[in-house]
Amino acid sequence: MALRQMQQAADVYIADLQAGGKRLSPRRLTLDDRGDFVFAWTPDSKAVLYLSDRDGPIHLFKQGLDQTQAELIVGGDDSLAIPQISASGTEVLYLVMPKRGQASQNVKIMRVPLSGGQAQVVLEAPGIWNHQCANAPATLCLYTATEPNQQRFIAFDPVTGARKELPSARLRVDAEESNWNLSPDGKYLATAILKPDRDAAVRILSLADGSQTVLPLPGWPKFGGLDWAADGKSLWVAASNSRSGGPNTCALLNVARSGKIRVMTNYGDVCFLAGIPSPDGHYLALEGSGADSSNVWLVENR
Repeated sequence: MALRQMQQAADVYIADLQAGGKRLSPRRLTLDDRGDFVFAWTPDSKAVLYLSDRDGPIHLFKQGLDQTQAELIVGGDDSLAIPQISASGTEVLYLVMPKRGQASQNVKIMRVPLSGGQAQVVLEAPGIWNHQCANAPATLCLYTATEPNQQRFIAFDPVTGARKELPSARLRVDAEESNWNLSPDGKYLATAILKPDRDAAVRILSLADGSQTVLPLPGWPKFGGLDWAADGKSLWVAASNSRSGGPNTCALLNVARSGKIRVMTNYGDVCFLAGIPSPDGHYLALEGSGADSSNVWLVENR
């Protein structure tokens, strides 16, 4: 029997934006050979938060820009997802997904001090798959759950768990439309518009009045990461020109609110799947995926 073992090469990279972001020269922050998936920055822009399987299960880590070793924030055997900073900037909010065979299929939103400590349940509900808070002084936190034909945004209190729907943000989903990102000031939502055999687009939704602006991405039918720039004037979009059966070229786009698109240069064999700006706007944390490594093992029955 021949067995093939594959290992995903995912790492965190840091790029300096202080030269205006016209060019990116990323450096690799995580130096292990495990999967490292970045999601957020600390409020002081000095460290990033990421999930990693470096010690077996997926755990939550914090690592400074000048550090080679990461600090464990949440361990254990729970299935963790999507760490984000709370609006107060003092806690990390993250998801705990239900385990296979578990009686309750609810997803939990948890909170834990940024400095580490005991985690607490904020709330739980079926199908939660994304959540995010605005930056202080804004206080808005949102989550969404999987529902057929629509996407509702629920505002929640990260301390008490109290929640209510934002009617102005309800969207009808008639295609593959899922990813979203809340602007730093909590006033706008950017959502992905992905339809088969069409170029992708970004929808900007005003939470004040429900008005919408659509920014087309000509030549880019797919994208993954969608993140507002620190100043709220543009978005970082990790896009791909891959169509069914065609070549696969990925790039990081900077999409201005006016619709102007800048294509950032690729970085060798690494495909960037997200570009997350630091709160001070000086850096980007990049989720980089390189070529998967694989080994073939031969098992002989004697």
